[in-house]
Amino acid sequence: MIAAALLSLILQAGAPAASAPETDGQRAVREHPQTLFNFFRARAFHDMAVAADCLRMAPERTRDLNARFEAARTRFAALIGAGVLDRRGNESAADGRDCSSALLFGYEDKIVLVERNLADGAP
Repeated sequence: MIAAALLSLILQAGAPAASAPETDGQRAVREHPQTLFNFFRARAFHDMAVAADCLRMAPERTRDLNARFEAARTRFAALIGAGVLDRRGNESAADGRDCSSALLFGYEDKIVLVERNLADGAP
């Protein structure tokens, strides 16, 4: 009887403490790592297009890409929770780069990846 009580105390002492509840951001990283990676790449290209003033150089294409990016951001934010995709003081500064077709191609490519991830269930 004493051995059983002692064993019970030892097992209780070795039990791990309950961890804090998982945040929306932690869950998003665990459930959708590839989509998060592609989203933040798309956002970097979005920021570069803004800094390069692509709306002035190629207004129609840039507006279309911005609308697609915003639609993907809205869908993804609804999936993973409010606040996960919000900015946290990491705005891109203008780097003097001009808007180019290569920049817009990269921006579109990253948006396509996010759209594809969302269509496939956001891995």
